[in-house]
Amino acid sequence: MDRSARRRISKIESLLSVAQKKREEERQKLHENCVARAWDHAIAVAAIVLSGQPKLDEPLKQAWARALQHYDVDVSSDPGSLKGQVEAAQRLISKIVGYDRKTSRLTEIFKTAPGWLLRFTAMQFDAAILDFRLPHKSESIKWGTAGYEESQQWPLLPSGTMADGDPVPDKQARLWPIPLNVTEQAKPPPDDGNEIEADSSADAYLDLLEDSKLALDLAENPQMENDLSRYRRLRLLRLFERFSNSAE
Repeated sequence: MDRSARRRISKIESLLSVAQKKREEERQKLHENCVARAWDHAIAVAAIVLSGQPKLDEPLKQAWARALQHYDVDVSSDPGSLKGQVEAAQRLISKIVGYDRKTSRLTEIFKTAPGWLLRFTAMQFDAAILDFRLPHKSESIKWGTAGYEESQQWPLLPSGTMADGDPVPDKQARLWPIPLNVTEQAKPPPDDGNEIEADSSADAYLDLLEDSKLALDLAENPQMENDLSRYRRLRLLRLFERFSNSAE
């Protein structure tokens, strides 16, 4: 190999190294952001469980208001906004789990939480990111379209009730947290004997379904994380970023 070729290879290797380092830095920054948002969200829901007296047929914002009143927490922003929620969570964290932030305390708190509340507030995402356990509660939950969509605003708390809006068919409800418009578009076409060219967006829908299922499986079995490939971890982080950005 001549000197010129070696120089080109060395330059390519150097560029690849820089690109890899940048990707790792971006991944780490995304991970840290997801962890911070998960803590703020989990603390807010924990406060509701402990002192908000949540009710299935009552807007969740009322339970959130009771929790803030119980802990004597005032915020400068609207407590129903993400900014206000984060501010409140920062003041609540020492009262809920202490300054050491032991996730075992979250496992303990959510043992007594109603299943509908865990699902409505998308606590599976917090559990997957922070590595704590949620109880397995197979409650029959009836969604409304507005409530279903609100549940996807993680890390922002829903403000209404799960049943708000038009009833969601059970088949679609079982695909939570996949957005309703995606479940509609992902339905197989009618078998009318005609070949239909595959939608180029189908793969994206399947990826979203697969990643969301993995996130839920991981929430129930955190030990699965040890067997995840770097690629799968990155896919999960991108999934959490998607939900995080939807709240902004």
